[in-house]
Amino acid sequence: MADPLSITVGIIAVLQTAAKAVTYLSDVKNATTERQQILIEISTINGFLHTLKALAEKMQPGNTHVSGLRALNEPNGPLDQFKSTLEDLMSRLERPGKLKNLSKVLTWTLDKREVKNILEQLERQKAYFLLAMQSDHIGVSQATHKTILEVKSGVEELRTT
Repeated sequence: MADPLSITVGIIAVLQTAAKAVTYLSDVKNATTERQQILIEISTINGFLHTLKALAEKMQPGNTHVSGLRALNEPNGPLDQFKSTLEDLMSRLERPGKLKNLSKVLTWTLDKREVKNILEQLERQKAYFLLAMQSDHIGVSQATHKTILEVKSGVEELRTT
């Protein structure tokens, strides 16, 4: 079971990779619409990751109500998949060999099918992150409800005695 620190470290590593991807996409020329779509998806996911990072930082070790957050950091889990998608995207945009050293200006080399595939992967990964947040909120809500019922029961017992 992943501890809060390893979850936080995993999220930070993915955020760093996402920052590199955003830099790559910002340097690309001749790709206004496709580039913008991918940048929007990555930025949206980054927002979710920052929220999840904040939750992980507040998480207490042994907390059983955050299984969604823990599942993110599993091997080949959503964090690994998102990082892999970003690395794949950057490798497709990178110039091979000596050419990448000659010019910092990148040219958009992805066709519509590749862009569609990347956007579908990003959408799927965004859904994983949303589900992790929602499932953890549900778990916390259920635990809170249980505690409230226990307090209510205790108050009723005190009234009757």
